[in-house]
Order: sequence, then structure tokens, then C-alpha cells
Amino acid sequence: MALHMLGYGSHWGVLQHRGTHLSPSVQSSIAARPCGVDKRCRVGLSGAVKVRSSNGASNNGSNGTDSNGDQHGRCKGPYPANEHECKEHCRTPDGELKDICAWDGKDLPRHHTSRRGVSNQVQLSTYGDCIGNNLADLRRFLQTEIKDAVGSIHLLPVFPSSGDRGFAPIRYDQVDDRLGTWQDVQALGDNYQLCLEYMVNHISPQSHQYQDYVANGDNSQFRNMFVKWKDIWPKGAPSADELQKVRTRKPAPPVLGVHMADGSVVPLWCTFSDQQIDINPFSEEGWKFTEASLRSLCERGARLIRLDAFGYVTKQAGTSCFMQEPEVWDLLSRIKEMVKPYGVQLLCEVHEDFNLNIELARHGYWVYDFALPLLMLHAMRFKTAGPLKHWLSICPRRQITTLDTHDGMGVDDVAGLAPLVDVPELEHCILSHGGTINYKHFYVPGGEFESEAAETIDQRDGVEVKGGGFEQQCRKSKCTLKDVQEFLQPDCMQGCYKSVPHQYNETYYSAMDEDPKKYLMARSEPMLHKLHLMLHSLAIGSDAVG
Repeated sequence: MALHMLGYGSHWGVLQHRGTHLSPSVQSSIAARPCGVDKRCRVGLSGAVKVRSSNGASNNGSNGTDSNGDQHGRCKGPYPANEHECKEHCRTPDGELKDICAWDGKDLPRHHTSRRGVSNQVQLSTYGDCIGNNLADLRRFLQTEIKDAVGSIHLLPVFPSSGDRGFAPIRYDQVDDRLGTWQDVQALGDNYQLCLEYMVNHISPQSHQYQDYVANGDNSQFRNMFVKWKDIWPKGAPSADELQKVRTRKPAPPVLGVHMADGSVVPLWCTFSDQQIDINPFSEEGWKFTEASLRSLCERGARLIRLDAFGYVTKQAGTSCFMQEPEVWDLLSRIKEMVKPYGVQLLCEVHEDFNLNIELARHGYWVYDFALPLLMLHAMRFKTAGPLKHWLSICPRRQITTLDTHDGMGVDDVAGLAPLVDVPELEHCILSHGGTINYKHFYVPGGEFESEAAETIDQRDGVEVKGGGFEQQCRKSKCTLKDVQEFLQPDCMQGCYKSVPHQYNETYYSAMDEDPKKYLMARSEPMLHKLHLMLHSLAIGSDAVG
């Protein structure tokens, strides 16, 4: 369970701090007449921004109603029908386009198109069984305890799944029986902006499509929905040089030997676990599945859909097989156009160099501010706000602020923002306070790892034990390479996989000993001071606060 902040700032001070590009005259006008989150669009201010209605007519002072005649608060001018209209028709008097809308559906008619946007509110991100046992329990808790303290609910996977806490989906048109029904999901969407998950890259081996392919092979209508390993490589298998370039999420090649009904073994691309089989959304059947699944989410009340693991869908020999252009942008654009009639927006989940998230935001997609947690910790630990200040001056404006998430604190996200020499000390602080590490893995060809002198730190009963290191990693990965050697060229067997930190896991929840009562109390006034002290202790490496 995590709390995020959505959208833009609710007053001029925040807009100014985030570097919104406005002329001095417009700045002074807005500063003189701030418009809070509950006052709708921060663009339609009389004397500051000229607003054009959807029929093209200019208006500097209409009665502020929508097509149904509903009032929107004290902002002047017609409320834009959607985000596109806001971008295209909201301009300063000199004609410059100003993209500073924050979307808020409060008090608007339920089916008004502007309700479909993303507003500047707190978002609760939770699994369906984290609060109580199911979605009905979650809804009761929100109605009685939380009420309007949050404005958005992000439901982590609620679909039938065969593993990875729901991230190995079997299908998207049903809700896991343990959690409830679509009526429970839609009931949450009636009161909160609803964010749902879609795993672009993979599907469960228990899915109908996969089972049909295993049973019928090349006679299956889904034969092209899955990524055949041999089709990617010019020689039917990667060389050590090609394998070295592939971005992987496990200390093994991303391939799984599938035993078909006819007794043959077909290697399929498998980026994650054996419960998450990669699909090809560029194929006809892959796109049909993608489109049907996304429409199912749109039609059941989603306003925001998080695209999980989308960067791994582009497989090309000789590349990292991650975020390859222009294919990845073509797919995102196709998905965006498909959900557009529903008024649904897309949130791209990716831990990568910060420039990628900036580029995603420029293309009109929402992203996470995964750089913020480690930069906050860096500022407190090293008593300097330089890297944090720089990031706030360049960070995307179309992003979700997060300090507490199941995805952890991304190491890649701060590359180029914080000095690399400081990262090991931050890692030590996190580990010494009970944090853990998620790793990413790189294949190292034979002959290149002899010079490696890396060591790992193991936490056992609170005592740091040095050992293992790169040699131990190699011994383990040799076994995984041997398991799939028939799908590799011989020179691959001379190398091994190296694991390096990818994410640090230390959240408010883990800092409170994963006790739900402590976690919730820590966010209330009596315990807030203790939480701040605890986080400060984490930052400075002190054991004064327990």
C-alpha cells in the first residue's frame, strides 16, 4: 500500500517552483488570484489566459458552465471538454500555448468528459487484499476511515493470476474470485479516480491463448501471439556478444523451453518468471488480445491505466531488446489512440535513465517520479539539496510524485542526477535499517570477468557478512546457462551473469515494521513526529530512534 501525489500543484507557488513557463504578466495575474484544486481549471482565469470554446469562439468571461449548464466554481471561461482541448485552446493573450491544467472531476456531472482526466490529489496504491481481505473490505474502509482524504485509487492487479502477486495475469475480463467482482471495482470508481493495471509484455501460461498454442502448435490461432526465441536471432540462437546486450530481469537468458503436446520443445522468450510468458503485441493476435483487454478496463471505469513492463516488448537482435525505437513509440501511440474515446490516460511504469521519463511525458504519457525518493534521502544524508533542486527544475510536469511505492527506490532513476560515488553509502544506510535490494542482471562474456572484484554485503541477524561477490554469482549463473544451453551459441557458455542493484526497498511501511496499525497511526498527528524522526534516522544512519 502506498500514497502518491497526482498531477500539478494546486496553487501558484507550486507552479512557479516547478518551472511552468508563463510570462511575467500572466504570472502576476495568476499569483494575485490563485485557484485551488476544488476550483477546476487553473487556466481559465479572466485577464490571464484567453479560453476558446470547443467551437472555436473566444471567451474571456463566460458563466463557467458545461454543456449541461453546471457551474464549475469561480474560474472564468468554459471548462475545457478534455485535456486536448485545454492544450489546443488555452493560450496567453500573445498566443503562446500554456499547458498548466490540473484535472479534477469533483462536483462535475458523473459522465462529464473532464472527469476522465488525472487530478492533483493523493492516490492510494494498494493490492485488493491489503486492507481487509477483499475489495468490499477496502471500500468499507475508505468510506468509513479515509473518505475524501484521497482522490484516486490505484488497484494493483485484481485479475486471475498464476503468480507474482497478480502480475502474471490469466485474463483481464474477470476479477479474481478471492477479491470480489467488477461491481466492487466499479463501486470504487464511482467515488475515486480509478487506476488499473495492464501488463503489456506478458501473460500467464494458464491463459487460454497459451494453452491453445501448447496443444495445437503451429495450427493454433495464437501461434504468432508468443515470441519464438529462434525467430529473433539470425543464426537461431544468440552469440555471447548478442546476449551481452540484452537487458534481463533474472540471472539467466530470457528464454523458456516449452514442452508442446506433440513432444517437441519450443523456446519462447520469457523476460521474467516462467509464469510470465512474453507476448508479441505487434502481431495480429497479440494486438487483438491487447485491444480487447484494454477495452475491458476502459469500459469498467478506469480513468488511468498503468502500462507495466511495456519497455520489454521490442525484441531485436543486436540491441538491448528494451525500448527500441520507433517500435515502442508506435505501440504506445496505437494504445493511446485506442483508449482516447474513453477519455482514459496512460501511466508508463519504467525504471530507467531520467531522460526517458522526460521523453515519455513529452509524448503525452504520465510517468512516476521514481527519482525523488533517493534524491530526498541523498539530500538528508549528505546535507545538500543541489541534486534535488536540479531535478525539480527539470522534472516532467506530467508525473506522479511518489515517496512510498511497491516498486522501491530506483537506482537507474538517479543516474546522472546524484553523484555515483554517493550511491554505495545510501545503499549501506538502507540495508543497515532493514531495507532490501532488487537486482538487475548483465551477461558478461568469458574473459571479461576475471578482473571483477565486486563484493556483496549479506544481512544475517543484523550482522553484515562480506562474501559471495562476482565469483559466487558466476557459479550460480553457470547452472542457469547450462539449463538452456541448447538455445545458445557455444561461446555463451564461457560467460556468466553479474547482478547489480536495481531498486532499494525501504518504504514508510517497512520502516514501521510492516505493522498496518503503526503505518496508519504514523500518518496521523500524534505519531507524525516519530515518523519524521525515524526517516531522519534512516537518512543520517543513526540508531537513536527505534
